[in-house]
Amino acid sequence: MTSITTRRAIKEYFLSTELKGCSTELENVYAQPSHGDGVFVVITGSFTMPNTVKRRFTQSFFLAPQETGGYFVLNDVLSYIRTEPEMPSFKERMGAQQRFHQGDNEDNTVQNGSGDDTSGEMGDGQLCVICLKDRRNAAFVPCGHLVCCCNCAKKVELKDEPLCPVCRQDIQYVLRVYES
Repeated sequence: MTSITTRRAIKEYFLSTELKGCSTELENVYAQPSHGDGVFVVITGSFTMPNTVKRRFTQSFFLAPQETGGYFVLNDVLSYIRTEPEMPSFKERMGAQQRFHQGDNEDNTVQNGSGDDTSGEMGDGQLCVICLKDRRNAAFVPCGHLVCCCNCAKKVELKDEPLCPVCRQDIQYVLRVYES
């Protein structure tokens, strides 16, 4: 955390950082009366950097009243908001789930050993990390790990808190992967 106390120092600090030359877009500004006739302010928005990278941020600060009138910034916290990949719509997720579960009949041939996906015909790198017998053919979204067969992926997906067995990230849904 950096502490800066004068207007000049604040300006010099911001001009020396990656924010130099960026444009700012404010989305929301909230203000609320607070302790000792002060005002608590929260701002959300984004900085667009000269290289066109957009970074979302939130800024909170407390405006304390001055004896001579007006306010000064007593505390100020600026933090970047980590952006998550855009989540597919409910309709897209449901379509992916239906396509995934339609693969049930195809998976039965693998389970019964009558398909060409038996473990004797493929390397260990292609085996499901859970059952170690069927081919990996289900990818977890959003992390994208392709580490399970469809049957094991369905079991993982049905848990109370479905997590990828590799990275432990929350699973939004599962996609069946077809090799060409």
